[in-house]
Amino acid sequence: MITQCPIRPGHNFTYRFNITGQQGTLWWHAHVASLRASVHGALIIRPRQGATSYPFPKHHREIPIIIGEWWETDLVQMAGNMTDGYFGFNPVAATLNGKLGDLYNCSGAMEEGYVLEVEPGKTYLLRFINAVLTSEHYLKIAGHKLTVVAADANYVNPYTTDTVAIAPGQTLDALLVADAPPRRSYYMVSMGSQPTIANPPPPVIVTRGTVQYRSSSSDDHEPAGNGVPLPSMVPDMPDLHDTATSFYFHGNLTSLHKSRVPTRVDEHLLIVLSAGSICRRGHRSCKRSGDMESNVLVTMNISFELPAAAAAAVTPLLESHYYHRNEPVYVTLPDRPQRAFNFTDHALIPFGPKEAALEPTGKATTARRFRHGMAWHGCGGGVPEHGRFAE
Repeated sequence: MITQCPIRPGHNFTYRFNITGQQGTLWWHAHVASLRASVHGALIIRPRQGATSYPFPKHHREIPIIIGEWWETDLVQMAGNMTDGYFGFNPVAATLNGKLGDLYNCSGAMEEGYVLEVEPGKTYLLRFINAVLTSEHYLKIAGHKLTVVAADANYVNPYTTDTVAIAPGQTLDALLVADAPPRRSYYMVSMGSQPTIANPPPPVIVTRGTVQYRSSSSDDHEPAGNGVPLPSMVPDMPDLHDTATSFYFHGNLTSLHKSRVPTRVDEHLLIVLSAGSICRRGHRSCKRSGDMESNVLVTMNISFELPAAAAAAVTPLLESHYYHRNEPVYVTLPDRPQRAFNFTDHALIPFGPKEAALEPTGKATTARRFRHGMAWHGCGGGVPEHGRFAE
């Protein structure tokens, strides 16, 4: 383990930490194998001066909404199999606040969905948390717009949109104004995106809840012309493989307050994240996808492996470093890759009959970077496959 050994059944551990310069929504989750899929929760940081000091219009209520997944597999075994190169595990469904929604029929009856009750004309602060393992999610509420006011416990310039894109591990705070016709209900849909097209394709992971006005009921909907109650309104979702919506959404999130960005750069770093494989037991060559191969995520072509004591949950890595006990040998990362080339150019992969010998497209995946305990200044970004870069 990195920071501490796992909390044993029947035991407890008290965390003490400082909140510095952050207000909004964060979250906690387990760090053992993939147990964070089901062991997680919200951390809400409110202003010391009270609700009147929020830098956005006063809200009637605040509601955490956690996007999760429903798994029917052993999550510890799944984490081990991913190391062995098997990515065939997929969640059965997505959830909103633990509810599967009416798209699923698991026990012969329609599953219960999350219901958000609102009053006409009132404003609600929705605290979204994406607690899924790997997928970014698109979320929409039919007939409504959302005004994003914070991301990862940092205020942003209010950005109004009908679609939010929320990456795994990310949080978003958004205002919802209940200004739609109240005599019908509206679906809240969350769908996992798939940036790469795999073969065979993984299942579509989607769920939906309902925004229901308190003045409405199942038998009191506004009737259509033939007297039949209007059905719940369904939003039009982005395409499953749409990446532009996410790119432009995150590009529109800018800091509410001016930041003192350093104008003098002391060091220039080119950091490349990639996925690869190594042969076990020090072998120089091994059969791809065989028993002797392990898949790894690497930084600058350097992978990380826990020391034996930390891996066995005997002594955490940071504790060993602090007390100089069984301290492992650390490798200093270079400031740029040892070999430079166009890291995102698909033309460098010889397609056709030779493709299987290199990397089957069925393993196509995206690697997301988690940053713990710090904020940073984003100066620009781009879409590699289109060669675009925006400040």
